[in-house]
Amino acid sequence: MYWQDDRWGKPVIYGKKINSSFDYSSEYFSNNSINGQRLTTITYNVKQEYPKIIKTENNLLLSFMVEEFPNNNLYFQVLDNDLNLIGNTHSTSYTNSESNHGGFDMVLGNDGYVYYTYTSESDLYLQKLDGLGNPIWNAPILISAVDLTDIIVKAIYPYSENGCVIIYQTESWLYGNEVYSIAINSEGQVISGWLEEGLSISSGSGNEYYEESTLTSNGIFVLFRETSTGNYNLYGQLVSFDGELLSGAEGTVIDDGEYDEQNASVTYNSETNKIFSCWDKSVYSFVFTDTTI
Repeated sequence: MYWQDDRWGKPVIYGKKINSSFDYSSEYFSNNSINGQRLTTITYNVKQEYPKIIKTENNLLLSFMVEEFPNNNLYFQVLDNDLNLIGNTHSTSYTNSESNHGGFDMVLGNDGYVYYTYTSESDLYLQKLDGLGNPIWNAPILISAVDLTDIIVKAIYPYSENGCVIIYQTESWLYGNEVYSIAINSEGQVISGWLEEGLSISSGSGNEYYEESTLTSNGIFVLFRETSTGNYNLYGQLVSFDGELLSGAEGTVIDDGEYDEQNASVTYNSETNKIFSCWDKSVYSFVFTDTTI
């Protein structure tokens, strides 16, 4: 397990390996103190936030965001399965500190490589890494860039034998908000059948806001809310591995009542091939005080 720890004033990344027995009579915590151990080598004087770890074939790859005034930068740290630093003991950055970097996500592909997607300024990029965090491509691949639009990474999933599928959201004061998906192969090219400019998951007229998504045997199911009726309505879209919208052009209605539906979560049961979701429904109420004597 790992977390963002504020014990030193500014957040630092800590972790802890816990044995499966959960037995206090034996070695319950397998290393260091009950408070965990620090997983990075960067100074305590900068913020280290939003950690994510994936397990590769032989080790762990940790990535996190660092505040490097005036910009945010993205770093890597390679760990063994006991959370010890391996390889370069200094946290490594592959991104340019002169540019501001937003969200990121990464996934272990079915080909054994790590696919790492992130935003730089307002554009979306993808890099392919080996299990030690070394870049495979000479330079990151530019996935999407739209004038007057911010692009935010939302999720990434492995694609078939190799490559990945990225889910991202565009935000623009001029064009509004939309949710897109795109599939990239192991050579950094858009997979045949998918749109080069990204596949919008809905043709609806309202602004779209990503909620959550899950990988299924038929594709990726994306939950999103939209505003065509003046409040938040919850929709779902199943995007096939061939780049098709299987839930119709606008998506399938999950809940479109008169109140706001949002803060949704979703999971997939592979045994029954069923998708389950829950969400908040904001129902406005009024409290009347009876002053009658």
